[in-house]
Amino acid sequence: MQEGCGCGGSNVNKASDQMIYMDILNHMGDHLEDEHYEDEHHEEEIEVHHGGAYMAKSQLYKIEKYARELQKMIPEGYDLDDWMRSHISQAADDLGEVYHKLEYDYHSDH
Repeated sequence: MQEGCGCGGSNVNKASDQMIYMDILNHMGDHLEDEHYEDEHHEEEIEVHHGGAYMAKSQLYKIEKYARELQKMIPEGYDLDDWMRSHISQAADDLGEVYHKLEYDYHSDH
């Protein structure tokens, strides 16, 4: 990781960086699932999450940055470990769910 990237880490080797990035993406997915459950089941929780858009945008910035860096770090044809592919796939699925829900809401309002 680079200093000043916002993740609180210091310079370490690239293999360790990949593990940290994957853990971040995995935890992000768990966090999105928790919010999705609360939004569906607790009306009062919806207002709290809507007020926190600034945090979501900050997290999306980090996700974008890490995804860009991961694309640079992973050479063509490199065989990622199964757990790495699984974490990336889960993060993509979770982001896709949020995207499609917001896209639906936007088009329903217009």
